[in-house]
Amino acid sequence: MATNEKIGDDLNEWRYPVFTVGPGEDDLQRRILHDRYLKDMNINDSKWDAHSSAADSVLGTVLDGIKKYAREEFKGLIIHGNVRQGSAREGLRVNDALEFDCLVQFEIEGMQVTECPVYDYSGEEMVELIKLRVENPEYLLRNYPWLKRNEIFTKTGSYYSSYFINTKNLQEKVFKSMLDKTREQVYEQLPYGDRTVYTFRRSVNPPTFPIRISLDREISYVCNLYSNVTLEGLNESFQANYGHLPTLDIDFVPSLVLRTDYVPNPFTVNRVTYANSEMTCTVYGVMKWAHRLDESERTVDHEYLWRESTCGYEKHIIDVGRRNPSQRYLMTACRIVKSYVAWMKSNRRNTNQLHRVAVSYYLKNVCFHCIALLTVPSKTTSLSGVKEALGYFLQFLELCIENRNLPHFFYGNPWVHEMFLNCTFGCNKSKKNLYSRLSMDTFVQAEGAFRIMLQDLKGMYKEFHTLDADRVGPFKELLGLSHTYRRPQKTFCAMPCSFSVVLVLCVIVVGILVAVVTNTINK
Repeated sequence: MATNEKIGDDLNEWRYPVFTVGPGEDDLQRRILHDRYLKDMNINDSKWDAHSSAADSVLGTVLDGIKKYAREEFKGLIIHGNVRQGSAREGLRVNDALEFDCLVQFEIEGMQVTECPVYDYSGEEMVELIKLRVENPEYLLRNYPWLKRNEIFTKTGSYYSSYFINTKNLQEKVFKSMLDKTREQVYEQLPYGDRTVYTFRRSVNPPTFPIRISLDREISYVCNLYSNVTLEGLNESFQANYGHLPTLDIDFVPSLVLRTDYVPNPFTVNRVTYANSEMTCTVYGVMKWAHRLDESERTVDHEYLWRESTCGYEKHIIDVGRRNPSQRYLMTACRIVKSYVAWMKSNRRNTNQLHRVAVSYYLKNVCFHCIALLTVPSKTTSLSGVKEALGYFLQFLELCIENRNLPHFFYGNPWVHEMFLNCTFGCNKSKKNLYSRLSMDTFVQAEGAFRIMLQDLKGMYKEFHTLDADRVGPFKELLGLSHTYRRPQKTFCAMPCSFSVVLVLCVIVVGILVAVVTNTINK
């Protein structure tokens, strides 16, 4: 990584997928590139450029539209811009460059809010979810009439004494309205003959507004001008599997800045420099309202839900990982498993339920656990190549499936603080099991499918019995399992480090005094 390369919050671009093999793994690379399950894993650069450019054009058009209607109809609602996120931003996309995710940052000018916990019906705090209490509602309601007209602030809580942002109304009555008007505007600009070609469909799936565009003739916008692009060499598997040409899918996610955390600056770590030792990591809130979601069914606050997005940390980990060969091997291993699962699902082999326990976000969490436990501790920082990395990755995934438990990397995980000392997640929050809502039958079928995957990928990974069991031990402990180590392991101290040091020094001093007194008495 060059010293002037942008990363994390400073980088807002789509990134080419990571694909790195280790020394002496040329044969493995050839097998990956030609394997029936993985042959489409890597994306043609020209297709990546064309589709990412089209996505940016669409996002630019949408952004211009909602900014226009925000100014005209929603005084005080400020739309700042797009923040790219997801696998296309992180370099973890597989098989095609047809899906893009972005946050659209907004604010209500002058609004002051406080994050409040959300509880389920049993009184237990719901990890990852919050609601936002408005501290100055009278001022805002007086200056921005649309807030009252659309019931954006609703009284709830104890004795109905506080105003909270109603995410259902904010999404349904404000953002949906602006996006629909933008869609109509784009449609009207098209020549009549292109209106049957260009498809701009909008649906609502909180927190996202998915936009789908037909690629039978791709239309790329620059202001009010457009050019038709004929796609060459379309992936034959799309037509073979689906009977039609592919579509470009863009997930548009309105987001509010909750806070700004600070993370280590990799360019200044362990260096004598006048540059900042830390850099920003923005934590966003995204609207989570939806009656059909599992979370909303478990709480009375279902119309006020926001999710704390960890995408800022996720982008930082991946961007910094590009500097480290071992971490690149783990990202490549993650993409291998993603590609295999995607092939199985797209080829009508989705009854095995493997895709349910190995969705993209779950696999990314496994990847983060591997990075933290296999490459961050100072005594064991390296992996020999993709074969070893894939072995550990699959073993971590197997442990999760067998134990019906995939710990969310950013909640209740002490190892987060090994990477980010001041992270506002980690030990500061309760644990979250990403598998908690999956059925027992799903796991039974997924276990069988996992065994088939091990056979299909045999030879691409190091067999589990040849891996260092002690390097897997910390992950087993995260799952609540025991492990007997061959050598002493680092333990997390429950006391502040400075207090621990003082305590040790006191014990040493007392020991010396006792020895001196004893020696004097004996004389």
